[in-house]
Amino acid sequence: GRVRERGKGMGEGYTINLPVLAGSGDDIFLRSISFFCKKIQEFHPDYLAISAGFDGYSEDQLLDLNYSIGSFQQVGLLLGNLKVPTFGVLEGGYHAKVKDCLDALIQGFYLKKPCSELTTSTEAAQNHLTNVINTHNAL
Repeated sequence: GRVRERGKGMGEGYTINLPVLAGSGDDIFLRSISFFCKKIQEFHPDYLAISAGFDGYSEDQLLDLNYSIGSFQQVGLLLGNLKVPTFGVLEGGYHAKVKDCLDALIQGFYLKKPCSELTTSTEAAQNHLTNVINTHNAL
C-alpha cells in the first residue's frame, strides 16, 4: 500500500504501509520489522497474527527483493521478543526454499537464535525507507 493510506473510519490510524524499493536487502527488511515491532508494543495487542509470506526471498521470481534465509530468522527473533501470543498463516513464497525460510523464522522465534549473515541494500533503498519512516512519524 501507499505510505499515506492509514485506514478508514474506526480503523483510521491502524494501517501502516512501508513500501520498499526493488532490490532491498535484509537491512531494509529488518529495519521495517523493527519499526512495526515498536508500533505493536505501543498498541499492546492481545494476540499477534503473522501472514508468513516468503516471496521477499532472493530466489523468488514474484518480487525483486533480496532477503536471505537469515533475515527470516532475525524476524522470528524480533517477533518472539515481543512476548505476545502469536500465530501465523503461511501465505506466500514461490521458490524451492519456502520450508527453509519457515524453519528459520521458527528458529528465531522459539530458539532465539540470531543470524549474522545478512544482505545490505543500496544507499537509495536505505534513504527511501528513512523517508517513508519519517513520513509515518510526521502523520
